[in-house]
Amino acid sequence: MGTTSTVADDWASTGSAGQIFTKDGLLSDFKSGKHKLVSFENGPMDVQALGDVAVVQASVTENRIQDGKDISGQFIYMDLLKKRGDKWVIVRTLAARLS
Repeated sequence: MGTTSTVADDWASTGSAGQIFTKDGLLSDFKSGKHKLVSFENGPMDVQALGDVAVVQASVTENRIQDGKDISGQFIYMDLLKKRGDKWVIVRTLAARLS
């Protein structure tokens, strides 16, 4: 598996309050300024590849602003990746904030 992956056009994620995020919605929020990722630092990652599917479990510390509010924090997440052609793409993400 390469060192980079791309978010698939059909990517989706479920937020901690049960809301569904899509790639189009997230990109729209970034373009409008509603959502800003100021900085991030990835923690250790565990990757398990099973043929043309892979799972990544990891943590990240993010500095984020949403609707003018600081929503920074440390999160754990799991990405589901699928190999499409010669490229790995992230198709689903599940994340949770650490307290």
